[in-house]
Amino acid sequence: MPNIVGTNLVQATKICSSMHLCPQIVHINIDQDLPQATVTHQVPSAGSMIKKEQTVYIAITEKPALKKAPNCVGMPRSEIKTMLEAHDIRIKFYPIEYAYLSDHCFCQWPAPHASLKTKTIICYVAQKPRRMVIWPDLKDKAFNEVKLKLEECGIDIKTNITPDEHFTYYIYDQQPKAGSIVDFTNSAITTYLYIKAKND
Repeated sequence: MPNIVGTNLVQATKICSSMHLCPQIVHINIDQDLPQATVTHQVPSAGSMIKKEQTVYIAITEKPALKKAPNCVGMPRSEIKTMLEAHDIRIKFYPIEYAYLSDHCFCQWPAPHASLKTKTIICYVAQKPRRMVIWPDLKDKAFNEVKLKLEECGIDIKTNITPDEHFTYYIYDQQPKAGSIVDFTNSAITTYLYIKAKND
């Protein structure tokens, strides 16, 4: 009997056929390291006396089944990180401005339940679109009118003096300055208005 241990299934079949032997797979070993369908055991063993048309029982390897990518879509970043670390899967996050729940995954690669050929999943997490505003020139405008419009936008107003309802006030200076680019994305905005009574 020739030694077919270490050959692959195709090679082992050719060797057996050339000697009029009948190979039969009786066991499959799950093995990550050896190539797919490598012969690991044979009966009769190498060097044994054999007969024509004799059956040769062999065991071959098979790669472990690929993991399936879990579904991360709709989950917040913190929960994804915890889940994947528990399964020994690496994670890469890419924040993208997208109209979705902030800091939640809206797309992933590989897709949910697809074969995970590497131990890495890429998650695209939604980031609020930045609200950038060019600050207007408020100088010489009536304070009460400006105040109403700014409050409608949720802007906090600070003044250099406490207005008296019996007087009409105008704005003579401001912070931010006119033309400044203001980011409304993550926090409330406070504006400082310097006012004076109309007759001052």
